[in-house]
Amino acid sequence: MKTVGIVAEYNPFHNGHLHHIEKSKEITGSENVIAVMSGNFVQRGDIAIMSKYARTKIALLNGVDMVIELPVCFAASSAEFFAKASIAILNGTGIVDSICFGSESGNISELKKISKFLMNESDEYKKALKEGLKQGLSFPSARSIALKNSFTDSESLLQSPNNILAVEYLKALQLINSSIAPFTISREIAHYHNKELTEKISSATAIRNELQRGNINCLKNTVPENSIDIWHSEMALKNTPVFIDELSSIFHYILATKSAEELKDILDMDEGLENRLLRVSSENYLISNIIKALKSKRYAQTKIQRAVIHILLGIKKKEFKELMQSGGPPYIRVLGFKKEKSFLLKEIEEKGTLPLITNIKKADTLLNKKALNLLEKEISSTDIYLLARGENSSKLKYEYYEPIVIV
Repeated sequence: MKTVGIVAEYNPFHNGHLHHIEKSKEITGSENVIAVMSGNFVQRGDIAIMSKYARTKIALLNGVDMVIELPVCFAASSAEFFAKASIAILNGTGIVDSICFGSESGNISELKKISKFLMNESDEYKKALKEGLKQGLSFPSARSIALKNSFTDSESLLQSPNNILAVEYLKALQLINSSIAPFTISREIAHYHNKELTEKISSATAIRNELQRGNINCLKNTVPENSIDIWHSEMALKNTPVFIDELSSIFHYILATKSAEELKDILDMDEGLENRLLRVSSENYLISNIIKALKSKRYAQTKIQRAVIHILLGIKKKEFKELMQSGGPPYIRVLGFKKEKSFLLKEIEEKGTLPLITNIKKADTLLNKKALNLLEKEISSTDIYLLARGENSSKLKYEYYEPIVIV
């Protein structure tokens, strides 16, 4: 039986994701779908609008057969490391035959061509990239301009977020010489950054914006009908929607206890950003306002957002570098699966190259110290997420009590 891998955040799961799952099975001929999903914090440097467990349940009700968590250190990192870690997990299962990702391009040959070039950068490209960075451009902007000399259409192509991720997935597959076959489909109707709702398929950004305005009715035509009851249940419990500004007081407390030198050690804190952050935070309370005030030609908004998340979670440059040097994610943690597809667990245990975690309480019998440290970071990140939801401290170490999702 063929198994296709999908990398997603489902923040939130919407009709576009349902289309992606259906098309992925169709074009790869796969009977099984395994999704690697970000947990409670996501790649753009933000907090998830709904908990990873609720999002897992919705995904399982809509075509995904198993959800594996992308550890938070990688989930909230740049496209390159997000992709490397996701591919490492899919490859580590030992049972994934293909991967299918959305892209604005929809042209796998074009994306492969650019990924191969970036795996073997020319001197001309390196020089142009260095010059762009020297001028104060962000890395994505400098890279796009540097590529323009080698690929006529690459400048606009690599300014689109899903194209950027697609190229990084392809690079990651090449890097580990994976046998996983890549496929891509074009994004339907709504662009990733589209802030307006459309008739059937709206972007996650548009849905989040509407929910932040209190427009619960936006869910009616944008998410699968079978997920509406879950949304209403979570809302009744005040578990969703969750936004980053709910962590503003915690963020200010952390900044009050850190020096500029200590902030330099945090992942994605580029030189000079620590001093600007301390100055700007003294003039603004909400995290969203701090991020807006920090945004500049040199510091892209997503870069700043990820730095903020890393400060909140205490993710340091040194520990992240060590993780990547050791091969990335050291385990496969299952968040949920379909009952009729439980055989996938046995197949991963038999064919996989990474320890399989289905019960966090038993992790210490399967993982080494470094892997356990990463898992502990996951546990504490969930506790911080609960504080953003307004939960009291009695629910700390929540991960030990939340069961795996089975539908």
